[in-house]
Amino acid sequence: MNSIESRKEREEQEEQEEQEEQEEQEEQEEQEEQDNDLVENFFTLTDANVAHELVQAAEYCAITYCIPRDNLKNGELKQSCSISACFDGEEGRSIVYQFQSEISGLIVRDDTNKEFVVAFKGTTTKNEWTIDFSISYQKYHPYTVSKGINKKSFACSHCKVHAGFYGATNYFMEEAFPVLLKLHKEKPDYSFRVTGHSLGAALALLAAIELRLMDLDVILVTLAGPKIGDSRFTSWVDQIFNTKSLVKTLKGGADKLPINSFSRVTNKGDVVPLAPLIGMGFTHAGCEIKISNSRLKVKGKWSYLHEVQNLADLSKVVKEFIRKREWEAALAKKEVSSKHINYFMVINECKYSNSS
Repeated sequence: MNSIESRKEREEQEEQEEQEEQEEQEEQEEQEEQDNDLVENFFTLTDANVAHELVQAAEYCAITYCIPRDNLKNGELKQSCSISACFDGEEGRSIVYQFQSEISGLIVRDDTNKEFVVAFKGTTTKNEWTIDFSISYQKYHPYTVSKGINKKSFACSHCKVHAGFYGATNYFMEEAFPVLLKLHKEKPDYSFRVTGHSLGAALALLAAIELRLMDLDVILVTLAGPKIGDSRFTSWVDQIFNTKSLVKTLKGGADKLPINSFSRVTNKGDVVPLAPLIGMGFTHAGCEIKISNSRLKVKGKWSYLHEVQNLADLSKVVKEFIRKREWEAALAKKEVSSKHINYFMVINECKYSNSS
């Protein structure tokens, strides 16, 4: 009996390995097709409304950097802080919740656009640096799935993600996610907009996935985000956020970002979107929109050629730091740090604010 069971287990394992090899081959073929079409797929984003949405995401990210300095008050956004991101923009926006434990961020209710905005802060503390550099793989099991509250099926059981980002997202899920669900219950016709800068971009993606698994509508815009998962994870994320459709929509001249889409904003010369390098098996999801020479270039789905081109934008000194995986040293270079904090504005403006 044991030999029969062992043979059956071996057959099942062989079948699973064959299926995984086939999936990897299909992914490689798709990647090659993307690489061949990459250059001709580049185009400049010209619609002012979409550009405004990206800038507004940057403003929300800038506001999160006021949290560690206790420079942010709940209530009407224009009275919450003194940096430009607070008092620029539309009326009808209020900060309704701030979370600050191992990670930080805020929730804004936008009554004008009927949406809740979740924004995550980037790295400012030693603990957050520890999260950034916890670059081992972790099997991906979303919080909503583990709690049995997801309303959409989970089809990424073999996916792996960055252990640090995955663990840090659980702090948000335990503290702030119930607040989001309560707010949605109070205003079910409101959608969700999620954003974050740097570390916050990684957390934003993982949080947005949880909202999608709850069958809630989400627009995700990240800035300066690092890679988060392996190729299986990336493919699945591109499916649930309709990345191919988003690229076509932007190319066709869309006047706004569609619901359930993922726009990934990068800046020429910023090294964080390179991390971790492709050699470690990490890849990007979403539609890349790159700030380059005051223009917005839509580069579409991530490709290995993106990484080659982005590395080519860097100086020899910075490339050497990256080769040695000395990311902090690379970010310490002014030529790099200036690119990392300048996304339409100085994202960490509040760091230098004297407001109380």
